Amino acid sequence: ADRLGVTERDERNRPTPAALTALVGEATAQISAYLMTLIEARRSRPEDDLLTRLVSARRADGSAFTDTELM
Repeated sequence: ADRLGVTERDERNRPTPAALTALVGEATAQISAYLMTLIEARRSRPEDDLLTRLVSARRADGSAFTDTELM
């Protein structure tokens, strides 16, 4: 911490690992929900964009990619 210039006062104010984990989890849930909204929208209303191409893409066997794979 000293080499980065983090003072003792700053050290006391930093978030705990548990708090950081909770923040990351919440951010991940929000971005996942947002991406699912976009994926669903492109499936029902394709546009001329990369996401529509990804949603419309098929494997060599003709199967579609799962939502998890798209995200």
